[in-house]
Amino acid sequence: MKISKPVGTTSTIVTFVVVGITGILMFFDIKSSGIKVLHEYVGMAMVIACVLHIMANLTPFKKYFVGKKLAIMSVLFAASVVFIAATPNNPKPPLKDVYQNFTNLNLSTAEKIFGTNESLFNEYLNKNGLKFEDISVKEFAAKNNIKENDLVKKLLNK
Repeated sequence: MKISKPVGTTSTIVTFVVVGITGILMFFDIKSSGIKVLHEYVGMAMVIACVLHIMANLTPFKKYFVGKKLAIMSVLFAASVVFIAATPNNPKPPLKDVYQNFTNLNLSTAEKIFGTNESLFNEYLNKNGLKFEDISVKEFAAKNNIKENDLVKKLLNK
């Protein structure tokens, strides 16, 4: 089956642009389920587009990738396989662990560790009709039906 060069090349370029933009957005934590799904599905389409592109341009590829270029490509491919194999599955970012540990601290301990301005924090509690209890940050937020993030920000004087 003969594949035309414009089809292979155009589909590769279009899918590359979409996967590149969505990848950059996710890298900078601009995430939504739509971006992730788009990135994954267009990424799969990109694999097909690249195969079409390679098939349509097989003769030039064979001429181009010889000698040092073939060696470099082989080393990069091998390094990629080793990196994928050596990377643990689903590693938790350390900041999430720190945040979880922080939310498990009692309020008084959290205040001491982060040098919370107690008058500002008490003002926040009073303004929201809350009473100080020396329970974990997570429990306090859940018990008082407030967002954990809001409470953490107040503890950090933000």
